[in-house]
Amino acid sequence: MKNLRAVLFLICAVFVCNLKANIQEKLPFQAGLIIFRENIQKFCGGSLISPFFVLSAAHCTFGAKKIQVILGANNYKENEKSQVVVTTKLWNNHEQFNNTDFTNDISLIKLPYKILLNQQINTIKIGRNTKNTNIFYSGWPEGTKNNNGYLKVIKVKILTNNICGGIYKNIKDSNICTISNDNNSTGCYGFSGGPLIENNKQIGIVSYGSKNCDKSIPIVHVNLLKYFKWIKRNMEFN
Repeated sequence: MKNLRAVLFLICAVFVCNLKANIQEKLPFQAGLIIFRENIQKFCGGSLISPFFVLSAAHCTFGAKKIQVILGANNYKENEKSQVVVTTKLWNNHEQFNNTDFTNDISLIKLPYKILLNQQINTIKIGRNTKNTNIFYSGWPEGTKNNNGYLKVIKVKILTNNICGGIYKNIKDSNICTISNDNNSTGCYGFSGGPLIENNKQIGIVSYGSKNCDKSIPIVHVNLLKYFKWIKRNMEFN
């Protein structure tokens, strides 16, 4: 019986490890950001949109002195062979970013050299919301009891801005609002700046949500369709 339990434990352990690994392999564009400010460090997410650029939220990079970018990570707390870690002091926050209400909450981070793309590290294309299907955002929970260091996916559905505007002030057409499909899961600290994905294309950036991580409260994202020209212009002139 002990041997059987040992075998079952081993099988389950291998299955769980493979399941966790597969999440990262399906999200090779995911980036983790350690933001160094004057006397504090902050953790955010991001997405690799070219071998030279990572997209994130301006409230993450606002006031930063330098940024450590982690690519190819499944568990950012571990020293995985797939990981590439670079430090940069180059980024552009949107010129009209408002640090009070998070209007224009978008930042483009320039990497110090061209990143070699592979199965674990790759780029994602920017798209638009079309069918409201297969939508999720991803990141590493930070400062919560679920923070085991592993990359996590939150499946969501999109709410109309009219509904979302009844909960938050200052909701604009440059925002996308989502709510979790799973009553046991929601994004919280650490997901900020991470990608909102629909059918393998990035349509948004995680911006803000409930301070108490309330699953019944929507998450507000940057609508990338409204910033495509800004992204293209800043990539060309950097």
